[in-house]
Amino acid sequence: MDRFGAALEQLYRQVGADLTNPFLVSALASTDVALGLQEEGIEKARRAMAMRPVSEDAVDGTLIAIRFAVVCAWAKRLDLAFEQLYTTIRMPNDWLTYGDLKTNPTWDPVRKDSRFEEILAELAPND
Repeated sequence: MDRFGAALEQLYRQVGADLTNPFLVSALASTDVALGLQEEGIEKARRAMAMRPVSEDAVDGTLIAIRFAVVCAWAKRLDLAFEQLYTTIRMPNDWLTYGDLKTNPTWDPVRKDSRFEEILAELAPND
């Protein structure tokens, strides 16, 4: 908790210096959830998405939307995480891929849910 606390402090300073940076707000959301502050983290992740919506920035907006799904998964808000995953897998992006979902430990909190297999099947490469 000591290292997370220091990281949280540093992020708060950076976010305070640039309240318009959705990447910093998103990082702060992930840190909140890692510290057990689930609702605060989800709220910050939502704010980051509102700051950089996909409708205005297809590249960065999609990345922030994926980060929202991660925050929800880490916060054990699986319905919300899957709702976001179903939306983002349909967006053109280089981040949310079959290989990433299959191997990245970031997605461990949702791996045992049957919806995860559905998403993998949808992203699976065609043989």
